[in-house]
Amino acid sequence: MSEQTPAQPETEGGAENAQAAEEEYEVVQTDVTSVADDGTVVSEDVLAILDEDGNTVAVDDLVTVEAPDGSAAFDEVFSVVDEEGNLVPVDETVGVLDSEGNVSVVEAELTDDEGEGDEGSAESETSK
Repeated sequence: MSEQTPAQPETEGGAENAQAAEEEYEVVQTDVTSVADDGTVVSEDVLAILDEDGNTVAVDDLVTVEAPDGSAAFDEVFSVVDEEGNLVPVDETVGVLDSEGNVSVVEAELTDDEGEGDEGSAESETSK
């Protein structure tokens, strides 16, 4: 699946600068699912945003695991490409659902105010 999405132009400097700042991005998505012998289902859904030259700008990677007893877990990581072309995780959400329906989700921002990686801040939510 692929679609073209124009970037929001910057309005500072008038219409001429807004046109120059406009860039086209392509969204590419792939899904892979595997079933183990015991019935556990593992899926990975990767969504990448590419610039007009085909270079990766950002990636959203979601991995889910569903066990035969009804329990499940997921890990979603959103990453962006830094100035040197390295993919840097900036946000992560992890969740689990046990077979009794109890849910726990933890979200963490993985960069500090200056864009440098750190332990991040985490928020947790548990419910039944």
